[in-house]
Amino acid sequence: MFIGTKVILGNTKLYETFGIMVVEFSNKTSPFGVSQSTWEEKTPYAIKSLYQGVERQPLQFTLTFAREGGWDDDMRMKFAQILFKEEYQQLISEDYPHLYYNVICVDNPQKTLMPRGISKIEVTFRCDSPYAWSNEAVEIYKIEDTLTHEFYIENKSNVVKYVCPIIELHSLVDSNSITIKNLTDGNNGFTISNVELNETIYIDNENGILLTTVPNVYRYNDFDGKWI
Repeated sequence: MFIGTKVILGNTKLYETFGIMVVEFSNKTSPFGVSQSTWEEKTPYAIKSLYQGVERQPLQFTLTFAREGGWDDDMRMKFAQILFKEEYQQLISEDYPHLYYNVICVDNPQKTLMPRGISKIEVTFRCDSPYAWSNEAVEIYKIEDTLTHEFYIENKSNVVKYVCPIIELHSLVDSNSITIKNLTDGNNGFTISNVELNETIYIDNENGILLTTVPNVYRYNDFDGKWI
């Protein structure tokens, strides 16, 4: 996702500031999934190991930065100050601004001079997790009738984790029930009955939490228990 693209490192747009672009990613290879190994314990005289789970390793990759022209001392010092941080910082491709990696430089980059005055620098980054992160997505919809409406929301799930949404409903009309279905998951969904006017209902599908602003009301009694 980084090859031939402009990137943001920390708060700095490298192309606009230094004329730097990414021209190569980890020698043209990239991880297919996450790096993991089993966590097991051996006990004396036992044939079978005691399985404890898996350990996932943080992602590590090498980017090759390139720019036309040489490096004067001032430019080299400014780029080094951005690159060599003691804390993790965000690395974002401007082609995929909704994703970011928390990275830290873990090697001693070497500069290579190429034909036509192009200079290249290979930098190895280590991430704080086995995958990229995305910002919390919040979308607000206002409905003032009792008709059926469809909304298209980007699914933030990945191969490691199925992301379950947090939904907050505020009733603006008299409605006996509210039903929400995931049309891309076999119409899986839930229904909440006996919804009151101006009631706010909080649904955390990940942790199975259902809250209401109506006092002395246990909304689980009006919920069919089908989390999405």
